[in-house]
Amino acid sequence: FEALQDRVTDQVAVPSILEISFGGYSYGMTLGASLGITGAAPHVADAGGASVTSGLDQARRILATREDAVVLLCGADVPRSHMKCILESRRIDAEVSHPVLERPQGATLVGMYGLLGRRLMHTAEITQEDLREITRTFRGYALDNPRAVMYKKELTDKQLTREMASPYSVPMIAVMSDHGFAALLMNDTTLRVWKNKGWIKGDTTGVPLPGSATVYHSPSFIAKGELKSPAAQAAYESFATAALSPEDLDYAWIYDCFTGMLIQQAADYFQVSRADAALSLRRGEIETAGGRTIPVNRGGGLLNYQAANTISAATGLVDVARQFGVYANETTTAATGLRRALLGGNGGLDSVNSVVLLGEEESDQTSVRELVRPEPLQLNETGAGDGDTGVVFATSTIYINPSQHVIKTPYVLGVVRLDNDRWTLANLYEATGAGEEPLRQEDGIVFDETRVRVRMADDQVRAVVES
Repeated sequence: FEALQDRVTDQVAVPSILEISFGGYSYGMTLGASLGITGAAPHVADAGGASVTSGLDQARRILATREDAVVLLCGADVPRSHMKCILESRRIDAEVSHPVLERPQGATLVGMYGLLGRRLMHTAEITQEDLREITRTFRGYALDNPRAVMYKKELTDKQLTREMASPYSVPMIAVMSDHGFAALLMNDTTLRVWKNKGWIKGDTTGVPLPGSATVYHSPSFIAKGELKSPAAQAAYESFATAALSPEDLDYAWIYDCFTGMLIQQAADYFQVSRADAALSLRRGEIETAGGRTIPVNRGGGLLNYQAANTISAATGLVDVARQFGVYANETTTAATGLRRALLGGNGGLDSVNSVVLLGEEESDQTSVRELVRPEPLQLNETGAGDGDTGVVFATSTIYINPSQHVIKTPYVLGVVRLDNDRWTLANLYEATGAGEEPLRQEDGIVFDETRVRVRMADDQVRAVVES
């Protein structure tokens, strides 16, 4: 560490959510000073849960331009589970929801991910049992992992059926725990010098980082064009940078903040159907279009291992480092035959995605499979007016919302595609003889078919189901 202090040329800091909430002035420099590091160029990776992978992307770009660069990527956070801390839950919901377009409708982080999950189930014909079986599979990997939060904690059927927001029960939502992390990146020449000087001990060999990409969409959930994800584009650009294809991989760590997001990102990264991704993830793997079977999240993933807001993808970095045998905190043996791995990160409300490829740089294939370029991301025109009509695009029933006092739980949150080509987040209501009453469940709602009429009530958008 003494050698490191004087020789770091660049520091990529990942701020905690507390630092972001309260301004985080000079966070990178403050963190560097606390480590005794000065004279380094400060960089900050602020991409929500994609920050760690985005930081690796930044580091790769720095190293590509400076042969002598030594990049320290680091961060720490001390969250408390949003299941146990009402104030923290309210703050997170406020951070991720738009104050005009989303918050007045009782939008929550879990609820908006619930909308994505329910839409995924509709378009890919994925069942609730698929979600439960995938959740069971990855909990099984954590049972024997002593560093996992869910170590030896068996999953019960009762836990799987108690939902916070449909379709998600608590085990389908990433748990929170305290942790910090650090990663050191340098070029081959510098690595040899450091090993010769004894600053890097043992027979450690570096893991190449041949490709990475970070792609942003809109931070506003309702403004994302048809609620599409930036994951497909991030993966496409990462594979293109490395001149590799999914068939070259031996392992994947995919950011599983919610079980549905594991399915969606796996499908987008490997360009397979969501239905096929769900089927193979029930077995803890992803099958590529070329028929290669790739293990996924064998440490348990965020759902069972640990997560800490902006540094949560460090969980994946540790998982992949253990697979390569370069994790510093324990003696590990590299997985047999592991040559290349994918590490993915997702931030905000699926607002930013970052993909990193690690391992051997030369493809094994005589010709790399040419991936299909994803369609460009678009933005929705947002906003609704009294009397507007449209169809329901997605719904989620909110069962727990400590941030909302105006709307009694449970209530139905919905995305509505208006006939004037605008989009809005709304609370679903039904007409009664006495006026209108909030819907308490989603039975009878058919996506892309159920029609609604907007009625404005102060700043709340109500979508009244037409009979």
